Amino acid sequence: MPINELIASQVAAAMGVPMPEIALVHIGELFLEANPQLESFYDEPVTAGFQFGSKYISPAYPAPHACLIALADNTKDFSKIIAFDIATNNADRCEFNYDNVLLVPDPNSVDGFRLLSIDHGHCIGIEWDHTIHLTAGKWCGSVMPEMALYANADVLFREALNAATVVTCE
Repeated sequence: MPINELIASQVAAAMGVPMPEIALVHIGELFLEANPQLESFYDEPVTAGFQFGSKYISPAYPAPHACLIALADNTKDFSKIIAFDIATNNADRCEFNYDNVLLVPDPNSVDGFRLLSIDHGHCIGIEWDHTIHLTAGKWCGSVMPEMALYANADVLFREALNAATVVTCE
């Protein structure tokens, strides 16, 4: 999943998807001892050392109730998130999984908040093995219906793809 996180976060940044700034995060032994749930929370146990993550955001409110999504100040960005999820075949952002978005205060508003996209581990094909070609060019259909209500079909891809930069290899 770190490979997925790294590649997908770079694609998301190029597309202008709202997300926290990525960073390498050092996880210490004392932190792991104080948080034993990390042993079984993910597919593989979290180990001490550097991990892929994001810079700390405070306050941030994870796993929002579905009704809060439509109240975010940045609903115009939902098209970018959906276009990103389609382009990367993200299988993890759906109506039954609100753990991969964060709500954070909007710095341009007194009491508003913004929605940020996080957790790109299930993008691109969950496993990097001989089966990855089976999902190439396909979309799993995963989308949060609360976001889809704000996605303008005319600009769904245009804005996100126009925001992406073209990378050439020389």
